[in-house]
Amino acid sequence: MSAATRDSLAVCVVCDLATTLPPLAEGERAECPRCGHTLHERQHTDSQRQVAWSVAALVMLALSLFFPFLALQAQGSEHAIIVADAALALLEYDYAALALLVIATIVLMPAVYLGLMLFLHAARLAGRRPPGAAFMARLLTSMQPWMMSDVFIVGVLVAMVKILTLADVAFGVAFVAFCLFTLLLLKTIVDFDPSELWDSLAGRWPAPVHLKPGRAARAQGVQVCKGCEALYAVSRPNCPRCGRRRPAPDHLRLQATWALLATAAILYIPAMAYPVMRIIDFGQPSEQTIVGGVVYLVEVGSWPIALVIFVASVVVPIAKVMALSWLAWKARLAQAGRGRERMKLYKFTEFIGRWSMIDVFVVALLVALVQAGQVMAVYPGPGIVAFGAVVIITMIAAMTFEPQLLWRDSHGQREP
Repeated sequence: MSAATRDSLAVCVVCDLATTLPPLAEGERAECPRCGHTLHERQHTDSQRQVAWSVAALVMLALSLFFPFLALQAQGSEHAIIVADAALALLEYDYAALALLVIATIVLMPAVYLGLMLFLHAARLAGRRPPGAAFMARLLTSMQPWMMSDVFIVGVLVAMVKILTLADVAFGVAFVAFCLFTLLLLKTIVDFDPSELWDSLAGRWPAPVHLKPGRAARAQGVQVCKGCEALYAVSRPNCPRCGRRRPAPDHLRLQATWALLATAAILYIPAMAYPVMRIIDFGQPSEQTIVGGVVYLVEVGSWPIALVIFVASVVVPIAKVMALSWLAWKARLAQAGRGRERMKLYKFTEFIGRWSMIDVFVVALLVALVQAGQVMAVYPGPGIVAFGAVVIITMIAAMTFEPQLLWRDSHGQREP
């Protein structure tokens, strides 16, 4: 739900249109008549269930951290790893930034998210508003794109396919626990209604009385907060309900988007050219790039996995940079028309970008798991650092871009 509501009035955060909402029954939702974005969905967040899901997910996460995750069996020996080894192995080879990225996206951020979810809903059940509740509630929505335990599981399966030609790999108890943790985490995200949480923390926030439906809110001097969905005057520097800072001016956000896209495009060259890992197979060293890894999977007959890696690691980064560049260009030209089609493209690029992290997780797992000295070993290469930077920068670029610009004409007005 991405709308600010006052009784039957809502403002779409995508196209900025003020709209009158119809009465909604349980399970029904209202969409913006201009862009099709969901304005409001009538659902009830059961705080007791959210507390239960959060506790169960944290228990599964704890179990996955302290028991064997994967085990490699080769040459009569066995080497087992835990989840944290995927990051610790990178740290051992001085890839500290990459190690932090891995452990943060698969463990730290999900753990913080679940802890905040548990704490806030427990406080809601107790009828209390704890200190710092507004900041914690803002974190819940802003952290969601950066939690990648589901992407990590796909990375595990890809790594398994790559290793099976060299040795036997077995799943540990922690793998099952981690899969259950991921499912429970997704359940808490799906059931979470940030609007209802904000209403319970700060009460329903009234819209300015002069706001009229059928027109752009900003043209009427009203800003919708993307953190808590409150409506407030554009002259205010901060949201009065959650304290979130007012977004930067449109032209500055567009400039920042261009700068991030240019940086990602430059980094994509070394990401493809340099090896992402170095392999020792029975004393014979070799290097493998991202494209080389795709070719290897094709040669061993793993066409489906090769296709997944090719799309996620080669096609998606290029397509995302090109799509966001095209959208930013259209926003710069302020060409009205075809707003819905552009929004579909923007939402797709925003959704698909995180899945490019598969290759980063694959390298981290292989480095941790395949360590048998000169017989068989995998070491990280410089290309994976550049590739990880490309993934993160393109995600930030998509978040920096202001989709409301896609509905602006050359006179600075929104499309009717």
